[in-house]
Amino acid sequence: MRPDGRSSAGTLRPLSCELAPLSRSDGSALWKAGSTQVLAAVYGPMAPRKTSLERGSAIISIIYADHREHEDLLEKVLAGCVCADQYKRCVIEVVLQAIHDDGSVLSCALHAAVAALMDAGICMRQLPVATSVVIGEDHKLLLDPDQEEERLLKSCLTLVSSNSNPDTLLGSIGGGKDLSLEIVLACQDAASKAAPVVFSFLRMAVEQKITRQSNTLLSSNYYGKSSLL
Repeated sequence: MRPDGRSSAGTLRPLSCELAPLSRSDGSALWKAGSTQVLAAVYGPMAPRKTSLERGSAIISIIYADHREHEDLLEKVLAGCVCADQYKRCVIEVVLQAIHDDGSVLSCALHAAVAALMDAGICMRQLPVATSVVIGEDHKLLLDPDQEEERLLKSCLTLVSSNSNPDTLLGSIGGGKDLSLEIVLACQDAASKAAPVVFSFLRMAVEQKITRQSNTLLSSNYYGKSSLL
């Protein structure tokens, strides 16, 4: 039994995603995985503040004050997934805030950023998904660790793949003792099997928002026409 009550090493914590929780950004999302919560806000595409930053394709800027050490990886991954050539000489800024960190916060931050980009209508060539894995006793792999598992089990990897090619890594971060090539490959295999769950959840969250908006529009049109009768 795991600290949070999960019985299986390969079980992810319950997921939740609220799209557009913020009104002043171009897109936003609150992503929850168990008790871990990250809020993402997207601003742009917009003109760069400095003319020296202008270039042919979009610049993806990540601001993650709670975890500066994760900004470079997030920027690299998202820059490779956004159709940057469609937003020439523009900056797309993603601001992240960890509301509560109960483990696997990097995975949660990436998923919040992706959901917020989708909410902003940013065109993406592929959807990245991150899976955190800790290596326990006898090299047992635990997916989506909570904070207690991360603290007790020192070896931890966060692996990023995409929906277009789930077996290929877009990036990774982490480390620890006894991380042989065999263990890393085993972590990648476990992460690739968990990724479709997150892909499906992202798609469902967006589809539900579109359905709600469509129903609201239909209701508005209906009552608007009724008032004219």
